[in-house]
Amino acid sequence: MEPVPDTVPLDGTIHYPRTALLSMTRMILRDFEAYWIANNAGYIPVSDPAPPVASTSQNENEGESKYSVAPTPIPDDPMSAIRTVRRGFDRKSFRDEQGAPSDEGFSDDIDAQYEKDIALEEQYLFGPGDPGRPWRRYKVVDEAVKLYKATRFEEDSEEYNAVIWREDALLDLLVFITREEHYGLFEIADPL
Repeated sequence: MEPVPDTVPLDGTIHYPRTALLSMTRMILRDFEAYWIANNAGYIPVSDPAPPVASTSQNENEGESKYSVAPTPIPDDPMSAIRTVRRGFDRKSFRDEQGAPSDEGFSDDIDAQYEKDIALEEQYLFGPGDPGRPWRRYKVVDEAVKLYKATRFEEDSEEYNAVIWREDALLDLLVFITREEHYGLFEIADPL
């Protein structure tokens, strides 16, 4: 997918809660990966673009369904897609899990490494997605957001509803930005 043509100039400035959005993205992707691992332990990828997906249905106290979510199948190997997208948004945790060293030249400077990670995660957020599979980022993020919204704690209070409203706005922004057809609508002002 090509970015928006140059005939539509990017001449505005948007400020957004970068840290909050990226932190939330990391959290929901970790949860989605854990969900996938827990519910698809015996899954073997096949060429069929519609792999079987277990639904979430847990109520620890009663053992019956409290909610039911059956994510839409992710074409490709779902676990590979989830890990690839998570690596794009969660560089430090992914690197730590793999036992990989920090990027060359930053191993002794934690603040510089953190800033570089954030900048690369932001580039991944606004970039074209994964080479050869640009739909992958959106599909994984969309399914992770759906699962998160369906399984989060619910409380009926005005204060809690205000928090959920802001959280939903961030989640909706995340899904919007990662859609393949929206690539090129936004540009990072000061890339690395």
